[in-house]
Amino acid sequence: GVLPNHLLKMIVDSQPTIFETILPWSLTEILASSLVISTTFLFEVYQSVARTHSLGNFHNIVSILLKCHLRDDVLLLLPSIFTVKSEKDVPLLRTLGLVLAYIKANIAYRRNIDFQLLLPSILISLQSKNLEVRKLSFACLKSIALIYEYSKGLELEIHGKIKMFGAFTKNVIILKTENAKILVENLVSTENDVLSDPSAIKRAVMCLLSGKSQEKFEDRILNFLTT
Repeated sequence: GVLPNHLLKMIVDSQPTIFETILPWSLTEILASSLVISTTFLFEVYQSVARTHSLGNFHNIVSILLKCHLRDDVLLLLPSIFTVKSEKDVPLLRTLGLVLAYIKANIAYRRNIDFQLLLPSILISLQSKNLEVRKLSFACLKSIALIYEYSKGLELEIHGKIKMFGAFTKNVIILKTENAKILVENLVSTENDVLSDPSAIKRAVMCLLSGKSQEKFEDRILNFLTT
């Protein structure tokens, strides 16, 4: 369902508020209007704000994007941000921070949401040479693991399946919650190694996929990651 306003406020309030205004008020007014705006344009606005050094009106723009347009689609910003290059990985850091705030807001209200479709993007960010990016990535993973923990025995709602893949949704392999939980727990267990050496995540995933469990868990993970 649609994320309630009080959760939106929690996410927005967690974001930095110290930036100078850089976007023209006319654009802000357009975003805040009731106009139907394409997702592509919204992503371009977000990427423009996220990669600017001063990141001027970041708090206000993110607030408007969440409240008026993206709402539960906010996690789509993560895979879109990998194409944006910037000094010190500022766009990726800010996006991971936003994603983490979104996941924590769901945890605060015990929403039974499965965020497994974020895992391929998080695996990419875990390979970053930037230590802060890797730390935030693990914070996201541990928050996802917490949801699996308090939702034991439930088959969770897969977040963003249709919006993330559109016409290709039918081709996407979705993990059962119990398998997604095992994958996330395995990734979390690599934290010390990966924080020391980003290349360790590749070795860890290869090791995981080379296993031969009776349940053929490894085959399901490989199919999930390759779709």
